[in-house]
This record gives sequence, C-alpha cells and structure tokens, in this order.
Amino acid sequence: MVSGQRCGGHHRPRHPAAQTGDGQCALATLYTHEWYIHPNAARSDMPAITTSNWRAILQGITNNMAPYNPIHVTMDYACQYVRATRTSRLTSSEFDTASGRLTTKFSGKTDLETSVQVFVGEDGAISNSLSTVPAFSGPTIVTAATFAPPTLSVTLATNNQVLLCWPSAYASFQIQSATNLTGSVSWTTLTNTPQVVSNVSTLALPIGSTSQFFRLAGSVAFTTPPGPPIELKLAGTNLVVSWPVFFAGFSVQTATNLTPPFAWSTLTNAPLVITNRNTVTLPAASGTKFFRLIK
Repeated sequence: MVSGQRCGGHHRPRHPAAQTGDGQCALATLYTHEWYIHPNAARSDMPAITTSNWRAILQGITNNMAPYNPIHVTMDYACQYVRATRTSRLTSSEFDTASGRLTTKFSGKTDLETSVQVFVGEDGAISNSLSTVPAFSGPTIVTAATFAPPTLSVTLATNNQVLLCWPSAYASFQIQSATNLTGSVSWTTLTNTPQVVSNVSTLALPIGSTSQFFRLAGSVAFTTPPGPPIELKLAGTNLVVSWPVFFAGFSVQTATNLTPPFAWSTLTNAPLVITNRNTVTLPAASGTKFFRLIK
C-alpha cells in the first residue's frame, strides 16, 4: 500500500508556498479484473495461480510502478497516516523574504510524523522538497523549507565601469536596474550577456551620470533540500540506523572521519521497514564512524 502524503499546492515565482488541496497524494488500492483463480480445464491459457507465479505477478506490478516512487508501508500505518491527514489541516504558509524561510501552520492533531512537500518553479522547471512534520496537538508552526537567493556583488572596476558578479549556478537569473527606489519603482531587465569565469557570472557596465540600483531577478532556488532525520540506536551488539518510511530511495553512507580528505562509503544493505521506519542493522564495531543518508 502507499501512504497518502500531505502535498504542497500551487507556487509562484520568488514566493514559494506549501498548501493542501486537491493535489494530496492518495492511499492506493491494487485490484484485478481477472475473474479466474483456479485453473480452467477448458482454457490452457489459464494456469493455476501459485505462490511462485503470484509473487512474480506482484513483482511485475511493483516494477511498473517504480517510476512513480510509491511508498510501501503496512496497512495499519497507511490507515493511521490517512487518518492523520483528516484530523489535521495545513492552514497557511508564509515566506519571509529576509530569512528565506517558508513556515507552515497546522491545526488539529496527529499521532505520527507526517510530511509536507513544497513545490517551487514554473512551467517545466519545478523542483520540490520534502519536510517532516512531527506529531502535534493544537496549533503548530513548522519550517518547511529554507531558500537562498544568489548574492549580487557590485564593485568599481577600471575604465570607469562597475562590475556586477553573482554565482554562475543561477543562470536563469537576470540583472535588472532602476534609477531610484522610491514610489513606484520601475525595474529594467538588462540584455547584456554576462561572462562566466571560475563559476562566477560577471557583467561590466559603464558608470552613468545618475544613480543606479541593481538586483537579480528570477525564481527563488532551494538550498540543499533537508534530508530525512536519521536516528542511531544501540541494540545489543548491533547499531540500528533508521529514518521515516516516507523518505524512500535513500542509502546509508559511512565515513571514519570528517577531516579532509575523507571518503563516504555507501552501504549495500537494503533497508527493512520496521515499525514504519526504514531500518538498517549493522554490527556495532569499535572506533568512530559517521553516518549520513544520500539519494
């Protein structure tokens, strides 16, 4: 079964938002149109369904569903999760342009961790981030995502020019200029093509006789999306690494130190779902080890 996740709603460039609505993910139900279970003597193409071919049939279904990233959980957990989406509500979201934080407000109550997705972008360039919402009772505020617009630096250059620089990773951003910041400000998009050197976009402009103000305009960008909360616990002679089940597709990596240069090693252990958490059990060896999740 697939747990229904609380999904983000629509978005606006430069002003991200997380909302509930018709876009919520749903609890999936698998059913079949086949009318036969036992073999039919009159039909050679209707063999008996056995333990072996039934598992093969289900494997084929799950393989075909894999591109949709379904989350496989127990029926009890799925029902509990769906109930939580009915006993709680995402009431509003607010984006603070100064801090880059998107906060979401919830009402009601839940008895397990849920998740909220935040979508940002437009047309074919939409990205999303998944954030954990701890179990709560009563009004609750959660930071769903943190965004970081690129930094624009303005310096004087030779030949009576001003030099504008910003990270080249923000290629979709454009330089805009204005002659004042009072009243109804009119920003003009410059058509000059920047030069890219050492991952920095640079634009040289002649210094005019009047005041000029500059800004970068474009869709806000995610910082590194927050990963799932990882939990480490000792269990006898073993170390149990776990994280919430609705963060699918993550692998555990380990390192012996964090002093450069250091290397992360990806574990090949497939996580098991135990008590609605992805779980990897390792022998508790001596020495120092660091763990992280990566997708």
